[in-house]
Amino acid sequence: MACLVLAGPARTRQRLQVGKNQMSDRPCLETFVGTSLPPIAPESTSGFGVVLEQNLADLSNLTGLAARMGEKAVEAGAIALDYFEHGGKTSASVSYKDGGSPVSAADIAVDDYLRAQLCPLAPDAGWLSEESTDDPARLGKDDVLVVDPIDGTRAFINGDKRWGVAIALVRNGRPVAAALYMP
Repeated sequence: MACLVLAGPARTRQRLQVGKNQMSDRPCLETFVGTSLPPIAPESTSGFGVVLEQNLADLSNLTGLAARMGEKAVEAGAIALDYFEHGGKTSASVSYKDGGSPVSAADIAVDDYLRAQLCPLAPDAGWLSEESTDDPARLGKDDVLVVDPIDGTRAFINGDKRWGVAIALVRNGRPVAAALYMP
């Protein structure tokens, strides 16, 4: 099983884990939340308590969001499993994107589900998915939901269990909450 590691410098990080030993064959869900406290000049600590309070409130909100993202990742994994054939070819139809990478009907179904479920959780966030047409409006957003509905599509198509559902919230270019589910 693989785990998602939160990138970027974070002074405060919380990890929530649901599942079994990552080396087992059992499903694994990992969610990560991180936030960076702004640098405080030593000569100016006025307002530090307010900044810290705001960051702790933000961390609490991100923790809740990461938990919901994890729930949605598990639900999306169940949709994908309807198409998955362990050791054999998927029952989903497969086509190829420009550049030759495969996309299955399962990718599209999971993408559609995640968009419908995640956008209401972060209504001001932009959307970037491997399986959706990119909307340039996301570039003007502080928050962007980044999704790979089936990370490892080739493995999924061929019945290899090394695939997962990957979801992240990126704030100002840095990942701050993420969920990775590997059914």
